[in-house]
Amino acid sequence: MGGDGLEALSIGHKLSIDDYKTIIDILYQEHENHCKSWIVRSEYDFNFKNTNVCDIYSSHNGFNEDFYMHMCGYLKSIHSLHSKILYRINEECNIFIIGRWKSPDSIIQKLYYKNKYDFGKFPVIKCLNDLLGFRIIDDNYCENKHLIIRHLEQLKENKFKIRHVDRNLDEYKAYHVYLIGDNRYFPTELQIWDSSDAQSNMESHILHKQMYISWIEEYNNI
Repeated sequence: MGGDGLEALSIGHKLSIDDYKTIIDILYQEHENHCKSWIVRSEYDFNFKNTNVCDIYSSHNGFNEDFYMHMCGYLKSIHSLHSKILYRINEECNIFIIGRWKSPDSIIQKLYYKNKYDFGKFPVIKCLNDLLGFRIIDDNYCENKHLIIRHLEQLKENKFKIRHVDRNLDEYKAYHVYLIGDNRYFPTELQIWDSSDAQSNMESHILHKQMYISWIEEYNNI
């Protein structure tokens, strides 16, 4: 699916750690190959680790023009990346997952929100880390979680640039993996949900969406 939100529930699967290894490998490979090619074609070059939100966006002045053109070029390019990843995971793992790319309004909302705190001194690489995102719902999550973490740490030891974090925010519980590859790339996100948390996570998404609408209204009234 395109658009924003990952609102629809994907089909629950009982995954093995080998499934996760294959999925993460596909995500990393395709993200790396796509971004390497995209950077060569882009007129612009940003190091997103050293660039803060306040450097590229202001709620009063909008986007830095170069960054905006750079980001729009990437957003136009990721439709093919999205399709390749879904196809390979389905073919190689026989697993259906869902994916989405962020809408421009949602990107503005996120930047506007981050800019309100600490004067926007927040790295872009940790803010716009989900312009392309995927979700797995796992019936075997509890058994897999420690194996997933161990595998991700092994990849990091082997110089794979990955960030992973346990997200437990109110009713939302998930494990998030960010495929980075290079500080000049927009990361790709993988959300891993326990199937037992799927309903409460979706309800949490609905509440977040309502907050998002109110932020957009606030932004439009500036």
